[in-house]
Amino acid sequence: MTVGLDTELLFRRMVLDTLAIVGIAVLAPAALWALWRVARRRTVYLLVLPSLVLLAPTSAAGQVSWHQADESGSWAASDGFAQCVTSPYAGAGNYYVDLAQCPINVSRRWLVNVQAEAAFSQPCSGPNSQTLPVNAGGAVTLLYSPYVAERQQAVRLGLDFLKNRHPCAGSTWTWLGLMDHAWIGGGPLPDADRLRVYLHALFDETTGDQHGISRMGVTLIGVWGGRTYYVEINLYMHPSWGDGHPDPDLVLVTTLPDDATYIQMRGSAMDPRYEIGRDVEQHIDIDVGAVLRNLVARGYVTAPTLGERWLTGLIAPFIETYQPTRNRRSVLADLQLWAFVAYVP
Repeated sequence: MTVGLDTELLFRRMVLDTLAIVGIAVLAPAALWALWRVARRRTVYLLVLPSLVLLAPTSAAGQVSWHQADESGSWAASDGFAQCVTSPYAGAGNYYVDLAQCPINVSRRWLVNVQAEAAFSQPCSGPNSQTLPVNAGGAVTLLYSPYVAERQQAVRLGLDFLKNRHPCAGSTWTWLGLMDHAWIGGGPLPDADRLRVYLHALFDETTGDQHGISRMGVTLIGVWGGRTYYVEINLYMHPSWGDGHPDPDLVLVTTLPDDATYIQMRGSAMDPRYEIGRDVEQHIDIDVGAVLRNLVARGYVTAPTLGERWLTGLIAPFIETYQPTRNRRSVLADLQLWAFVAYVP
């Protein structure tokens, strides 16, 4: 996919909120588009920058409580994934809403974002961020199921283009995320230098004879030192997914003129390794602060000035598919999450 939500509107809101908090500007839409053009020149499969409205669970929203490790190192209990989710735009097509478990008098909620594109920055069906309907008998699903062992409710994200023909012709990128934005109905999030992200997840990819592929990962957006940083860790990448950087743990590093840097990473080549196998239930604990400090040491990220916060704006899990044709029997990406937790140890 390209940029997820209506880019100009989102960034206007994000810029205003960011200026109010830290007094600096963030990445402009033109810079995002430039980044995508650079990425797609490198390889047809190199897809960067998922949606900009991303997810981190917070107890304030009645969603997933932060997993705070106690003195023994064990995980605290989690409230699970509440059925309190909407699409971003109530007045647009394909709007999805499920408020069955929203806490009373609390405005926070999950956002589900679906962006399908056959041409750069142009949704190929429906409005931005809601290009395909959710739970409408088609390819995109957002389902819940009880999980007794941890006394919580699991959420399951699916993109099924094995059974479903894509409405868009030609090559298509489809991105699906369950999201939280620290300044748009979500948060608060821990500062990035202390941040860890815990996932209890199961991911599976099934490919057909139409040569579709997929990836799954976690994205962070941080703001400090007068720059905006987009750091994405791919936990799974199909072997055919592209790579545009000589370092084994980096897929792409792009510095933009509007004081922004995008870094996409290959989790399986990092130290420690962060990866998820296909169809294997796993617990993954990502030390985001350590990842960022490593990038600082290598010169890809600049540390904040003395006394400045490593401000975390967004963090999210996502799945994305690429298919060269609209035909069925292309690819199915399926992500089940029992926990997705931003926390400070």
